[in-house]
Amino acid sequence: MRLSKALYCSFDGGERAVCCHGCMAILHVIQENHMISDYLRTKSAAQQQ
Repeated sequence: MRLSKALYCSFDGGERAVCCHGCMAILHVIQENHMISDYLRTKSAAQQQ
């Protein structure tokens, strides 16, 4: 993802760069449904593989 073309959204108390409106919507849904800890745990496990 080129940071010059990134979209930014508020997530988990900070600003996150995302590649598209779809990713922005997913982060919004995760936050609205209080699933941030689940998302971060899953993302961390996937990055370790």
